Amino acid sequence: MKAHVTLLRSGGRLSVPDRPTMRAVGELSLTHLRISPDEPRTVPVLQLLGASGQELYEPKLTSVFVDTLKFSGLERVGNAWYAQEWRCELTP
Repeated sequence: MKAHVTLLRSGGRLSVPDRPTMRAVGELSLTHLRISPDEPRTVPVLQLLGASGQELYEPKLTSVFVDTLKFSGLERVGNAWYAQEWRCELTP
């Protein structure tokens, strides 16, 4: 499903509402990935396929509106994990 995605956090902290961390357009895809090559288990990952290549680990759907979905989960930056929220505005 195609969406305009806005990242609402930076380093785990909420961004200023009029200056979100990132905006991108792409296809949303839910898959399962290994966190590291030596880890046998997989976790759910919401991916934004396209220009940004963003990933939201262990996504939870937190709100649903007519054309907008909001997810919370974790993002990985280097070896650190941070809280992240995505606002996804669906496009036809």
